[in-house]
Amino acid sequence: MSAERKEWDPEELELLQNVKAHNATAKIEYLTRLFNEKNGRKRTGHAIRFRLKRLRKLARESAVRRFGPQRCGTEPRDGTNTRNSAYPRNSAYPRNRHCDKCNEMSTWSFLGDFYRRDEISRHNAARLEDDLHQCSALLTRYQQALADGHIRNEQERHKHDVTQKALEFEQQSHRDTVRLFDLTYEAVSESCELVDGLRAQVTELEGGSALVTTVPKTADLLLELQLSRAEQSSRLANGSSRPPEVNSLDHAIACQNGSTSVLDFSSRRLQPLKSEPKLNLMTRVEQLTKETGYLRQEIKFYRQCFGDLQHLRESSFDVYQQLFLASASSLAPEHLQKLVVQLHNALEKSVRMEVKAEKDWKAFWGLKCSLDELRGGHAI
Repeated sequence: MSAERKEWDPEELELLQNVKAHNATAKIEYLTRLFNEKNGRKRTGHAIRFRLKRLRKLARESAVRRFGPQRCGTEPRDGTNTRNSAYPRNSAYPRNRHCDKCNEMSTWSFLGDFYRRDEISRHNAARLEDDLHQCSALLTRYQQALADGHIRNEQERHKHDVTQKALEFEQQSHRDTVRLFDLTYEAVSESCELVDGLRAQVTELEGGSALVTTVPKTADLLLELQLSRAEQSSRLANGSSRPPEVNSLDHAIACQNGSTSVLDFSSRRLQPLKSEPKLNLMTRVEQLTKETGYLRQEIKFYRQCFGDLQHLRESSFDVYQQLFLASASSLAPEHLQKLVVQLHNALEKSVRMEVKAEKDWKAFWGLKCSLDELRGGHAI
């Protein structure tokens, strides 16, 4: 026996079985050429023939051990039940022998093909189960991302509501501060008139003339300030019950197909949402991402306005304190003019910052500010 017959790898045996199974009626020369094309190691026709005989023998022995000799055709049968009984003495048709085609298409070949298909189907089923698990995990991850985006959107909306309420409160405080400053300015004007009258009376007393004095209105001014503070505290305690109204800025953004919190919560936009069909997962995530960007830009605008209002309030309160301290002793006209200029500069800066914030928000939506709006800081 040659070395080529001895040294056969399991991969070569499996390849030979596959080639023989797919070409059952082919000759040895064709099988040898087809096997050598697929295998890296060249085999001769005699080696292929010998190995096929060994494989058929092993298949028959395995079938005998599994199914018994009666079902495998290895034991002789009765002459009346065999095909070869019609030729008992003819050497061309020996008893209990089969042709090459019957030997090649043995029971083991059919079972091997069936087992091979069963293994392939099991492998495909396992791969499909893995794909199903991956799709389920991906769907769960997308649902979690959608839930996180919804939570972040709700948090941003809550922060926006808090910021808007704080902005409304600061606007009301700003109006009260301006009104208080007007009252303070009136009181200072009356104090200046009173000081001028007192100086005139002192001059007349020095000249020996009679003096008629007037009663100051300081008590009435203090009473009015107390009433205004009480009214302000009552308004803050009651809070704002009316929903925010659509202003000119919201209207301009709406004309640009934009979105603001006031427009989103209006009845005109909330009613159509009830009848719209539910969106799929990816579309809903993209929509929530866009709404979050719009909401962040709006919150940025309100934060800039809130910071600007805080600076204006601090400047007004500083001027108010200086006026109050100066009115206690004496107030020179130069000092009063300096305070008025200081308050004018603070108000001008506040208007400029507000115009800049509005310009940035409009630029986000592709709107252009007019020349009067750009010069809003110089219109005071």
